[in-house]
Amino acid sequence: MTPLVSTIASSHSVAVAIQILEEIAFHHRISTPPACLFPPPPTPPVPPSDDPSIAPPPPAFDPATADPEVLVEMTTALDTSNCDPSALTMGILSIKDATGILASLPQTPATSHYLGLRLVDALVSVTKFENNNSAIFFRKRARWAVLEFCEESLSSETKLLRIPYTTLVRIGKCIYGVTLNKAGNPGEMFVNGGQKGTDVAREFSPGDNLIIQNLPPPHSQEGFQPTICECRVENARPLILAVVRKDDDQKLLAMGQGGTFRIDRVASRIVYTR
Repeated sequence: MTPLVSTIASSHSVAVAIQILEEIAFHHRISTPPACLFPPPPTPPVPPSDDPSIAPPPPAFDPATADPEVLVEMTTALDTSNCDPSALTMGILSIKDATGILASLPQTPATSHYLGLRLVDALVSVTKFENNNSAIFFRKRARWAVLEFCEESLSSETKLLRIPYTTLVRIGKCIYGVTLNKAGNPGEMFVNGGQKGTDVAREFSPGDNLIIQNLPPPHSQEGFQPTICECRVENARPLILAVVRKDDDQKLLAMGQGGTFRIDRVASRIVYTR
C-alpha cells in the first residue's frame, strides 16, 4: 500500500476515512464528488399544520439512524444521468487500493450501515475505473459485502451489550479479566489468565477476529469509557493476539499496567475480505 492508502486503511474511524477521501475528491477535481453518489441528505422535521385538512408532513429522514432496509432501498440506484461521463474515471486510487481500504473497515460501535455505504461511495469517487459501468459494478458488489459485514458486526455488538459476560464466557465467546504482555513479534500480545469457558472445542482459534477492551478500575465505573481495539488470534495455546491497526498494541499495553481486559469474539473478516 502507498502511504496515503495506509493512512486511510489504518484509520480507527470510518467517518475520518470518509472525510479524507472526500477531501481527495474535492482537491483532485477542484469540485465536489460526483453528485450522483449517495443520495439522499438528511431532511429536517417539518412542524405539522394547524389545518386538519392538510395531511401531516412526512417524518424527518436521518440516514445515520435509518432502518438498513430503508437506507438500502433509497440509495441502491446509482444515477449517472446527471454525471459527467468521465466523473467516475478520473480517480487517483487503483481498484486494488480501494479494495484494500474496504477490507480494513473497522469493527467498532461507531461503524454503521450508513457509514459503510458512504465509505463505498467516497471510494468510488476517487478510484480510477475504465468506464462508468465498471464503477457501477464495483459499487454494487462492494455494497453487498459491506452491508453484510456491518450487519454481522452489529449483531456481535448487540450480544456484547445485552448478554451478561458470564453467559458469553460459558459459551466460549468471551474471556473476562485477562492481562496482556508484549509478545515476540511487532503488534502481538500474550493473553494471560481471565475467566474462560471449559469447553476446549469452543476456544478461540487462529484467524478468529476479536474485540478487546479495557475494564474499569474497581469502584470507578461511573463515566468510564473503554478503549476498544480489534485483534485477530495468531496462536491459540498460548493465546497470542495481533492488533488489526498499527500501534494499538502499544496503547493497550500502556493501559495494561495493573489493568485488566475483556476479549469478545466478533464477525469474521475471512469471508468479507474474500
